[in-house]
Amino acid sequence: MDDDEIKRRLIENNEMLTVLEHFQVAKVDYAKNIMRYTEIPKMKISHYLGILYDMGLLEKYTNTSIKRTDAKLKKSAEVHKHHTYYQMTNRAHYILKDLDAREYIKYVTPEDLSILKYKKTRNDSERLEKLVKMGLLTKKYELTEIGKQVLDLAIKRQIKIPEN
Repeated sequence: MDDDEIKRRLIENNEMLTVLEHFQVAKVDYAKNIMRYTEIPKMKISHYLGILYDMGLLEKYTNTSIKRTDAKLKKSAEVHKHHTYYQMTNRAHYILKDLDAREYIKYVTPEDLSILKYKKTRNDSERLEKLVKMGLLTKKYELTEIGKQVLDLAIKRQIKIPEN
């Protein structure tokens, strides 16, 4: 899978992106602990870990014990492995570095931008769910930080946004 396809899949699924971003802080972690920090259900996290592993963004951590120097969110100095631990690959670091408003704007339509800009047009439930899943809107349909950045970039680029 090429990098553009990976970026598209991460942008279209903010929960999976959140799981991957968790590894920037944690360095090494497992599903149940990720659940504690992200509030995403464990079954979804396990599914996302498998997908991220298949994409080549995560690799299994192979040491027999985990030290706090490796796993930044561990409370004890050293523990023996009881779970399948993962860590980010170099490819994942580079892809995450590239995910910004310029990447997101490639995957939104003028109608999506209209929903971001004008609250009164927020009645298209299918489009709203897409924007929530992308992380551009919260579950209460408020703009997120990345949503604001995408909208600002669209305005700077003078993309025609319908008022509907």
